[in-house]
Amino acid sequence: MELPPGRRPKALVWTPERVREWHRGRERFIEAESRRVKSMDAYIGTPRPSPVMVWTPEQTGVFLDRAATHRLYASTT
Repeated sequence: MELPPGRRPKALVWTPERVREWHRGRERFIEAESRRVKSMDAYIGTPRPSPVMVWTPEQTGVFLDRAATHRLYASTT
């Protein structure tokens, strides 16, 4: 079987405006549901500007700082 060539999605950076719009979309998703929504369902159900989104250096730093406090973080001590 031969598949047609695919097109790579364009990666976009999570700019403050894109983050705000995504948060608004998530709130609309939650409000549209008639039941209590699990946070992971709201996260997955909210469309993103592109299938490939890139964090800024600041967003990456926040992630790494928070990951360091997680119980499963691999500490070196």
